[in-house]
Amino acid sequence: LDPGFHFHYSAKHSINLDPWIMGREHILKAAKKFTENAFGIVEGVMGLFDGSDPTNDSGSTMEVARRLSWPILLVVTCKNSGRSITAAIQGFVSEAGGPEHFAGIILNQVNSESHADYLSKACASLQIPILGALPEIPELCWPERHLGLQPGVEQKLPEPDQLAELAEKYFDLKLLIKTSPALFASAAPVKNLQSTMPKFSKRIAVAQDESFHFYYVANLEWLREQGAEVITFSPLHDSQVPK
Repeated sequence: LDPGFHFHYSAKHSINLDPWIMGREHILKAAKKFTENAFGIVEGVMGLFDGSDPTNDSGSTMEVARRLSWPILLVVTCKNSGRSITAAIQGFVSEAGGPEHFAGIILNQVNSESHADYLSKACASLQIPILGALPEIPELCWPERHLGLQPGVEQKLPEPDQLAELAEKYFDLKLLIKTSPALFASAAPVKNLQSTMPKFSKRIAVAQDESFHFYYVANLEWLREQGAEVITFSPLHDSQVPK
């Protein structure tokens, strides 16, 4: 589901980084290739430390962050919370190994401007910048169904410009850029990447429409790298499978 949302807002197909399936080397290779001439962002799964093993970081977002040496932007739900939220954040920081692993904190679902100001002052001692505070926004309350969110192809999502306006209103974007020096590097001129087109030995038809869209783009890309020509078709709208 998530890659559909990512593509809507970035116009780029995201990749899956799964330490349990892929292993360390494959994750490093995939992330390096994906972020060539680009600034990469990993959307974490569940909570920061939730993974396959209840006693350590295995399979978690934290494991991926450690392997890539990428800083963490911690999004904290703060609805109806007071100063006690700082104790919860301190627990995350301690478990991760210290504030140096964090690029910043976003306070999510704050009750009001005064609530956001109160929490920002309470978090001042954490040694991690507060990059913004989001109230509950109707445009960001998206419907859920199975496996979490309802697929993007089944609803009208807010336009990217609309989310950009919300970011400008509620986030300190200058501070965000300052805490992420790699953003400057990604703005450099793009290298001229030359690629040779493989000679296709097979043609593989892949169903792709409103009913068939649960794909990892890396799998289809791997088929192409092996010399296959991947052709999409729609079981809903096409009368036959491609030759």
